Amino acid sequence: MHSTKLQMLNQEAGVLDTIYFSPHLDDAVLSCGNQLAQKTFEGKRVAVITLFTRGSNYVHTSYINWFLRQSGEKLQETLFTKRRQEDIRALKTLGVPWYLHLDYIDALFRTSYPSLTTVFRGKVNSRDQCLCHAIIRFLRLIKRLHINADTFIYAPLGVGNHVDHIITHNLVTQVFHQHRLIYWEDVPYRSFSTQLYSRIAAIPCRLKRTMRDAPKWLERKRRAIYCYRSQIPGLLQNGLSGIDYIHEAVYEH
Repeated sequence: MHSTKLQMLNQEAGVLDTIYFSPHLDDAVLSCGNQLAQKTFEGKRVAVITLFTRGSNYVHTSYINWFLRQSGEKLQETLFTKRRQEDIRALKTLGVPWYLHLDYIDALFRTSYPSLTTVFRGKVNSRDQCLCHAIIRFLRLIKRLHINADTFIYAPLGVGNHVDHIITHNLVTQVFHQHRLIYWEDVPYRSFSTQLYSRIAAIPCRLKRTMRDAPKWLERKRRAIYCYRSQIPGLLQNGLSGIDYIHEAVYEH
C-alpha cells in the first residue's frame, strides 16, 4: 500500500519544498496550520505525511471504548476512515496540495502499550522495533524521491512524551539529520510549560521562529481545525478555547 501511495505522490509532486511529518491525523494542522496556510499561499510545494492512521480490531481497552464513544463511532475502522476524511478536508482548507496517510497503527491501539500511561511515558517498547525499521525504510524512500538539498523537513519536538510523537521525532531526525530539519511544538501538549522546557533541554535545538498575530492565516487554520469533528468535540463546543492553537514556534535542529 505504501508503494502505491508513494508512486501517486511521486507522479504528482516530484521534489518538494517542504514536508511535514505528522504522527497522527490532526497534529500537523493543530501545531503548524498557520505555516501550512502561508506556505501554500506563497506557492510552495508542500506535503503532509501522516504516519499512524489506523486502529486495530484486536485491541480493546476501557480507554479505547471511551475514545470511540466520544468520537461518536462504534467501530475503530469506521472511526479512522472518518478521521482520514476529516484530515483531507482540513488540509484542503489550508491549500495543502499533497498528502500521504500511511497505515501504521496508532500506539493507543498497539498491544505494546496496554494503558494510556504507557502511551505517554515516552519510552519506545522493544516490540515496536520492526515497526520503526519499516518506517525508516519508507522515510529513506521519501528522501530519495522527493527531497533535495533545499527541502525543509518538519517534525514534532515530542513535547508531552506521546510515544508516537517520540518515534516520529527520533526516526525523522535519524534519516534527515543532514538536511534542513525543523521541529515544531506539539499542540496541545506544549501548553504545559514544564513539559515544553524539559523537552527543549533534552534535545539539541534552538528557537528559529515564532508566528503570532497572523489573522490572515489564523482564520484558515481555525476553519481547518473545525474539520476534525470526531476528535475535538469539547473544543468545538467551547469555541476552541481549550487549546492554545494561535501561536506557533519552530526550532532548528
